[in-house]
Amino acid sequence: MFETLIAIGLAYLLYKFAINQADKNQPKKSKPKTKPRKKTTPKVKVSEGWDDTDSDTSSAINAKLPIIRLAAKIAFADGKLERKELLIIQVWMQQTADSGSYDTRTKKMMTNAFKQAVNDARNRKIVTKSECHKFLDCNPTNEDKIDLMNLCLDVMISDDDAHKNEETEIDYIVHYINFDLELLNKIRKSKKLKLKPRPKPKPKPKPKPKPKRKPKSKPKKYGSNDIPYMDSDIGIKSSWSLPKKQEFIKDQFRYYNALAINKDPLLRQEAHLMLKKLAEARKKYQS
Repeated sequence: MFETLIAIGLAYLLYKFAINQADKNQPKKSKPKTKPRKKTTPKVKVSEGWDDTDSDTSSAINAKLPIIRLAAKIAFADGKLERKELLIIQVWMQQTADSGSYDTRTKKMMTNAFKQAVNDARNRKIVTKSECHKFLDCNPTNEDKIDLMNLCLDVMISDDDAHKNEETEIDYIVHYINFDLELLNKIRKSKKLKLKPRPKPKPKPKPKPKPKRKPKSKPKKYGSNDIPYMDSDIGIKSSWSLPKKQEFIKDQFRYYNALAINKDPLLRQEAHLMLKKLAEARKKYQS
């Protein structure tokens, strides 16, 4: 009996061993690999220049750029750029950007245009007639024209004085954009309120009677052209060296000689005036 049990146990163990060996010899089935999901990145819309939503802003800013350049030329018409004059233009730019709800790119465009206008005004590269034509090409409204004249007049009177050259530039702009003269006179009257009142000069005491009257002093002669001359009239700085002043005078002669034969009578008049002043400067700085 005991031997039978042992035989049965051994048979069971041999059976289990055989089953295990058979399982090991069979190839293992590999589990199917799941493909990793591709990460989707959101598509970024690339803007190419002004899109349809920018069309109104584009035309608006194009009309403002000539205004900035004309105002900069008015500021430098007296031969120097005052901080007050530049501040007037910057305040106008900020108000224009706020009222038009301009985006950051448009504001940056206006700022760059302002910097370029100041640099061109210093180097006398801004031509009034050309800028007025650019302004008219944008089909400005009557409000745009009033905006232009308001800014230019504000720049002119910001230093509490209206220089002769500034007044001349204003006349050019009025002529080129065909601005209504009656409306201009109304604007001028309103601008006079912004000028600081100047104290009236005290009356001079009456001179005591003298036995002999001194002869009247002769007026100073300014040369053959008989016009008053100052370096600031043509843009010469006192800090420049003599060679630099001479070279600047030559460049200005070439520029205004070309304008002297222009078809526009106003430009010819401006050119002849500047040529007379340049002649005085050349005499002054001859080596």
